[in-house]
Amino acid sequence: MKLKFIPLHNLLIYTLLFSSPDFFYAQAFANEKTESRGEIITVTADFVEQQQNRVASSITVFSEDEIEQLAEQHFEELITWVPNLNFAGGSSRPRYFQIRGIGERSQYQGAPNPSVGFIIDDIDFSGMGGIATTFDTAQIEVLRGPQGSRYGANALAGLIYIRTAEPDDVFRAKAEFSYAEDNTFSSGIAAGGPLSDQLAYRLSVQQYNSDGFRKNLFLNRTDTNEKDEFSSHLKLRWTPGENWTINTALIKVKLNNGYDAWAADNSLFTQSDKPGRDEQDTLGASVKINWDGNQNVRFTSISSYAKSDVLFSFDGDWGNPVLWGVNGPYDFTSETVRNRKTTSQEFRFNSKESGRLFSGKMDWVAGLYFLNLDESNAILDLFNGGIYNQLNSDYSANSHAVFAELNYHFSEVTSLKYGLRVEQRKSDYVDSNGQDLSPSDSMTGGHLTLEHLHQNGIFTYATIAKGYKAGGFNIGTN
Repeated sequence: MKLKFIPLHNLLIYTLLFSSPDFFYAQAFANEKTESRGEIITVTADFVEQQQNRVASSITVFSEDEIEQLAEQHFEELITWVPNLNFAGGSSRPRYFQIRGIGERSQYQGAPNPSVGFIIDDIDFSGMGGIATTFDTAQIEVLRGPQGSRYGANALAGLIYIRTAEPDDVFRAKAEFSYAEDNTFSSGIAAGGPLSDQLAYRLSVQQYNSDGFRKNLFLNRTDTNEKDEFSSHLKLRWTPGENWTINTALIKVKLNNGYDAWAADNSLFTQSDKPGRDEQDTLGASVKINWDGNQNVRFTSISSYAKSDVLFSFDGDWGNPVLWGVNGPYDFTSETVRNRKTTSQEFRFNSKESGRLFSGKMDWVAGLYFLNLDESNAILDLFNGGIYNQLNSDYSANSHAVFAELNYHFSEVTSLKYGLRVEQRKSDYVDSNGQDLSPSDSMTGGHLTLEHLHQNGIFTYATIAKGYKAGGFNIGTN
């Protein structure tokens, strides 16, 4: 068996560039729903915070009020409200997403290489979307099209950016309880406020349980497709000085879910003799530092760390010996144990009004980005009582990027924006089949965007955007 390294970034960049509507896209924003409530929604995923109806990108935003009104437990239930966003089946909660048809479809062997970025509170959880519970979430932003200048390799097709509730200057608290059929129960509590003149906090905890709407007829159980999900978030805002703001976020999520969703007759009654599990234990942290002490430049530092331990297994034959009989098709089970750590650091400089170039007509952003990813996988597939496939692998990658964005204002209503990101990734892969590879990729992405605000308040733009993706591993190619 051979393992082949495939430089995917050259192939997919241009496929997306010429087939995506973002290659040349003009859109008029008329957000009647937001204006009717008098609510101003600010998009925070980009370099500079902007009102939603002034963002030159195809974007869907869920505000805190909308999330609460929809009363959904998980981001999974919100996906149907987002145009061009889909998720891959094959897990108890979505881990892998596709935007405009580009993205991962299922579990992988080899390198984690997502096409859709997934970020919560500035922590990169790409490929780990199962932790996206919605309790005490302030805003969800889905950006379609390559985000090559802002987020690089993990955002070839787009970006999902989630921000949980922020600390407040006054004490606020809320509680949520619900009960439904299939032994579905959830309880959550969130509270926050000032601890001192300089320090504020926000803490939320939620537990969700459900048997799942499946019944295993062979085992006579209703909980083989269960949901047992715990999530907690702690955020601190510290202002040690007049020009300093330090925001810290801690995330702890534990999923102990069953996975028994498939039936041979496509019904809600399963026949698996070895129901699967879909468990994930995740710890994440981020520290965002803003310094505003210079009259020309604002400095931002974003540090993040994430650790996830995942167990995923399933009954591949969907049945049992009684159902299939002695001459049945096969007996197949699969189990994957995955351990992942990511560490990232971003340094960013944003110009203020007095720091604009060319006689005050050009805003600018410049920065550096570093990412380290380490992941190990242990895969065991059993077929008819014997080992069909066993693979242990270790993967590590180091990415370094420089980025910049220039925004030239021809007038108060017309501007031309240019973004560029250059990224270098060096990775190492070794597995129990004797493969030992160390590929590297040099990648470039960005955008060119012309924006105009009309007198009647309509905002239009045209953009050319280019994304990129690092090379991957095609295991099992002969």
